[in-house]
Amino acid sequence: MPAQQHLQTPFERWFAVIAVSIGSFSSLLSSTTIDVAFSPLMHYFSMSMTTAQWTITLYMIIMTIAMLLAADLVKRIGIKATSTVSFAFFITGCYLGGSAESIEALFAGRLLQGLGAGLQTPLAAIVVTKSFPKERIGFAMGIFGSVMLLAPALGPVVGGLLIDLSNWRILFYFQLPLALFSLLAGRAALPKGEISAQGRYDWPGLALIAGFICSLFAAMNQYRDAGVGAISFQLALGGAVLALWLFIHNEGKAKNPLVDLTIFAITPFSLNLVIIFMLGAGMFSSILLIPFYLIETLGYSPGEAGMALLPAGIVMAVSAPIAGKMADRFSPAKVIVPSLLVFASSGWFLSCIELDATIGYIVVGALLSRIGLSFLLPSLYASTLRHLNGQYTEYGSSLMNFARQLGGSVGVMLFSSKFAEYAQHHQLLVDTHHLQASFTKYQAMISQAFYTLSTDLGSSQQEPSRYWLEQLASAPKQVSEYVAFTNIFYLVAIAALSCVGLWLASFALSKRHSQAIEDSPAQN
Repeated sequence: MPAQQHLQTPFERWFAVIAVSIGSFSSLLSSTTIDVAFSPLMHYFSMSMTTAQWTITLYMIIMTIAMLLAADLVKRIGIKATSTVSFAFFITGCYLGGSAESIEALFAGRLLQGLGAGLQTPLAAIVVTKSFPKERIGFAMGIFGSVMLLAPALGPVVGGLLIDLSNWRILFYFQLPLALFSLLAGRAALPKGEISAQGRYDWPGLALIAGFICSLFAAMNQYRDAGVGAISFQLALGGAVLALWLFIHNEGKAKNPLVDLTIFAITPFSLNLVIIFMLGAGMFSSILLIPFYLIETLGYSPGEAGMALLPAGIVMAVSAPIAGKMADRFSPAKVIVPSLLVFASSGWFLSCIELDATIGYIVVGALLSRIGLSFLLPSLYASTLRHLNGQYTEYGSSLMNFARQLGGSVGVMLFSSKFAEYAQHHQLLVDTHHLQASFTKYQAMISQAFYTLSTDLGSSQQEPSRYWLEQLASAPKQVSEYVAFTNIFYLVAIAALSCVGLWLASFALSKRHSQAIEDSPAQN
């Protein structure tokens, strides 16, 4: 049955889209503002990089789970009430995180922020698909896409400037006014929505999918700490597989399933979810790693690192609405494939930079990445939603956002763990052939600078000796992080190129399905 049009006039439609986009912006902004706060948080709470990355990973895990709650919650209490509930959690999380005096309180604040953001984010796609005809979905998704991409991209910019002006607590507090405004805008503009779900909520399904995600991340932790042969890794991985199997079994029998599994019978939709997962890993990892590399490895301030990403954020804001129009006007293949290639080129470009490259090279790499994503995601989301009919709208929207966030969670955890591993073991890694070759390139430059400085200072040679000993001691760590950074973006480039093949397979299957419908006797 086609979805009912809740919003009849153009003003009502766009007012709702803008309101829900503002809500998504305020909640998604919190996903990356903390990226530039790792050093202050690590110092204040005396925690390691591995512990600090949980401020992002925990947020994204809870956000991922909450996205699956959103579809059923909309059917039970409506769009407007779901938005209100989401911001109640989010505002509480902002206050709790900002006032935290312990790691546990900080993590609790991030957990509530992630819960609120996860309930809010899918609402925009639901509003768009229920308010616009299919031929206009692309442009509307472009408007929302600009928000979806701009908020995480601006997070490090805003966070860096605020930390330079104040401290890490302001990263939580500054979001309170915007969240309150978004709450009021949603109450004024969003439709109540139809109440269609009845019966008990699928609590077993929620518990099983949460168990799968937690077991998966526990397995990743054990893999990092103990390796594949460890019993702890094998138990965690086995728990993840078992939880996933039980979830599938439960959803097939539940009267009100958390996820209608019949949606996965639409093969192009399923393939697109895999692509969205991989892009999420690449996108969120780059948003985290670029400012971290600029601050920790190259020594820039949080504000300078944030401003380096500002041009990319501006480009995204301008490109996404244009990309939305292109999604309605052109064949998906003419937009998605070139955009994937641009995104892949950004990964390749950043994998080839030199250790002494200026910040301008990082800016160019970030620009290429955001240009590719700006044109890619609206077309990819619109083409994915067009494979669904009215009964799958809520599930499809939640699953797309679920796939993106799960991919981002996996990518952030894997890549930040690899960064920490390189930093922790830099003395060992510097003895390897790859790092030795990289370090040798700069040894002559350091020696010459030391000689010049010693000559200029005459008899005061003890001070430069101590200075250059410190530089020589820190150089292996810097080189190790440089190698980790370039290797990670090489993997991003490979993943983006593999997405081209996956999407072409999805597109071919969708064309074959459409042709079969046109050739069927019922159509003739």
